[in-house]
Amino acid sequence: MSVLDSLQSSLASARAELEAKKRQAEAYRAKAQEIGTVYEELKEKKKSMRTLKSNVEDFKDTKYDAWKGNLWKQEYKGSGEKVVASYDTVIQEIDTNMDNLNLEKTRYENLANDCYGIIGRLASTINSLLAQIENCVN
Repeated sequence: MSVLDSLQSSLASARAELEAKKRQAEAYRAKAQEIGTVYEELKEKKKSMRTLKSNVEDFKDTKYDAWKGNLWKQEYKGSGEKVVASYDTVIQEIDTNMDNLNLEKTRYENLANDCYGIIGRLASTINSLLAQIENCVN
């Protein structure tokens, strides 16, 4: 086997390895995109929960002159406050799930970036930092 044959064999091997890495990176990016879709859906749900909570807060503080007796103070007003507290719990749970989804999406994006050597690892570091910031302000 000549030197030329050896180099051609090495080149073919390197090309095959590169193609395998590209396919692997694409699979990771596809998974990250799926997670991103779920994340965006949760973001919309959180927004609608905040709107519903605001509506309940506005409604619970409304007083009706036609209501007589202590029913307002004893039953209705307390129930409204419980509903608002429940919305807070749901919104907090959505936040937790969004943070976890964002971290998992970032993990897959970083796996895809790592397929591209040192520049990919640098991109992964920046990506992780951005995800942490997003989770803090979420």
